Amino acid sequence: MRHPFVLLALLLLVSVISRTVPAHEVGITDTGVAISRSSLLLTYTVPEALLDTLESESAQAPEGDKVDAVLAGFSIRNRNTTCLPVLVSRNTLDTIASEQFEFRYNCGGPITLLHIGYTLFLDQDPSHSNILRISLLGRSRDVTLSDQQRAHTVDVKAMVTQLAEARQAAQSGTAVAEGYAQAVEKPFGTRFFPVGLEHILFGFDHVLFLVCLVLLPMSPLAILSLITAFTVAHSVTLSLSVLDIVTLPPRIVEAAIALSIVYVSIRTILILRQVNHLHVTRFQLRERLVSTFLFGLIHGFGFSYLLKEIGLGDQAFASLLFFNLGVEAGQLIILIFLLPLIWLLGKGFPSWRWARWASAVTGLMGLFWLLERLATA
Repeated sequence: MRHPFVLLALLLLVSVISRTVPAHEVGITDTGVAISRSSLLLTYTVPEALLDTLESESAQAPEGDKVDAVLAGFSIRNRNTTCLPVLVSRNTLDTIASEQFEFRYNCGGPITLLHIGYTLFLDQDPSHSNILRISLLGRSRDVTLSDQQRAHTVDVKAMVTQLAEARQAAQSGTAVAEGYAQAVEKPFGTRFFPVGLEHILFGFDHVLFLVCLVLLPMSPLAILSLITAFTVAHSVTLSLSVLDIVTLPPRIVEAAIALSIVYVSIRTILILRQVNHLHVTRFQLRERLVSTFLFGLIHGFGFSYLLKEIGLGDQAFASLLFFNLGVEAGQLIILIFLLPLIWLLGKGFPSWRWARWASAVTGLMGLFWLLERLATA
C-alpha cells in the first residue's frame, strides 16, 4: 500500500462522518386529532429511531417513561381549561418501524377554542417537525408544528358554524357552499411537497447513491437516462408501498439501500480504471441503467415509510403526487449543484482519479451503514 497513512485517515474520516450524519431524515412525526363534543382522540406516530433518543429518567421502567415523555410533549387546553389525558393504546407498527400512541383527552365540557401545544424533540433537534392533522365532523385541516411554531389554536365553535352554514348552502343549491368548504378544509396534499423535498435532501444515503451514480464520464443524454430510470423505479415502488399493495420490512430495505451504495461505488471504481478520460461504453451504460432501475425500486420503498407513517389524509392521490414531486425537486437540486462540479473536475483532472477516491469514500460510508443495519436487523 503506497499511502497507508492516507488510507487510515480516510477510514477515520468515514467512521466519524457515518456516525455523526444520519443516513435517513427521521425528524418528522405525525399527530392526528379527532375532535368530538367534549373530548378528543390524539394519535401520535413516531419513528422508533427517534423515540429511542428519549432519555428515561428511570432505568426500571423506561417504556413507561417514554409514555410520560410523549405526554409531556403535548399541551392541550380548551380555552383556559387543561384537558386531561388517558393512554388508550400503544402499538408497534413494524411495517414502518414506528410506534403509535393513542390518548383520549377529556376537556370537561364542550370544546370551543382548542389550543394544541407541541414541544417534544424540538429542544434537542430544532429541525424536527410534526404534521398535525385535525378532523371535525368529517372535515380536516392540517398544520406543521416546528421550532418556529410550537402551538396551534383551533376555533372549534367557528368551524362548526361554518360547517352548518356550508351544509345549509349545499342543500339550497347555492355556490356559497364551495367557499365555506375551502375555508374549513385546506388542501392537504400540497403540504407533502416540502416533506418529500426535505426527505431526500436530508436522507444522506439517497444522496450518496445519486452522487456515486453519476461519477462517470458520460454524456448529458446518458446521465438523463440514468436519472429517468431511477425516478421511474422509485416512483413505482413508492406508490405500491404507500397504497399497501406491496410491502417490505423497513430494516431489510434500509440494509438493501446501503448495499446499493456499496455496489455502485465498487462498480464505479472498476469502470473508472478502464475508461480513464473516455466515455463509458454502451455495455457499461446498459449495466448501469439496469442496476440503477433495480436499486431505484428499493429506494422507492425507503421513500415510502415516512409517507406511510404520516398517512395520506383524505386526499390520497394528491398527497402521494406532491410528496413524489417534492422528492423529484430535491433530486433535481442535488444534480444542479453536483453535475457542474463533476464536469469541472473532469476537465481539470482528466485522469478521473479524484472520482475513484470519491467513490471509495461513498462506498465505505455505505459499508458502515450496511454493517450497522445488519447488526440491528
